[in-house]
Amino acid sequence: MRHCRLYAVLLLIGCRQEVPRDTAMIADSSHGSVARVDRSTAVRVGAPLESSDFGVAGVGLGADSVAVRRAFGAPDSIVVLRDAPGGTAWNYPSIRVLFSPYDASVAGFDITGPRFGTVRGLHIGDSRGRALQLYGDAQVTDSTEVEFDYSDSDSQKAIIVSLRNGIVSRLYVGRIFD
Repeated sequence: MRHCRLYAVLLLIGCRQEVPRDTAMIADSSHGSVARVDRSTAVRVGAPLESSDFGVAGVGLGADSVAVRRAFGAPDSIVVLRDAPGGTAWNYPSIRVLFSPYDASVAGFDITGPRFGTVRGLHIGDSRGRALQLYGDAQVTDSTEVEFDYSDSDSQKAIIVSLRNGIVSRLYVGRIFD
């Protein structure tokens, strides 16, 4: 009898799900499940996108140019976007901030270097697996891109992860315009 209990305990230990030390498990009443939360950032890991995911360095979508200057400083250059008449892009090392042609507010972030990352902590140089770990199931995925979509009454938004050999080479965080 004693051997059966020992075997059962060993079997249960072998079957448990390992949770990284910096991750806590919490009940997620909004989705009726259990979610992982990164203890260092308090960000839900692998949870569906939320509107709060759409920002970089404390600047969210819809922010004005004053907020962008406060966070990033003066841009290296400003260009008018050819494919979005009236839209502009402010260029900085490692990031490009895109402004809407409709209301001159921040419409997106094109991250090209490791200095900046997403709200959940995805950076250039991370693996495809890390993107999936942080954001869960992707709506679009292939060997060169992973896309996580979100829509609300305001607009369509996405986090688009460009990959080169399974490594994040570029990130777009922002609105999707047709």
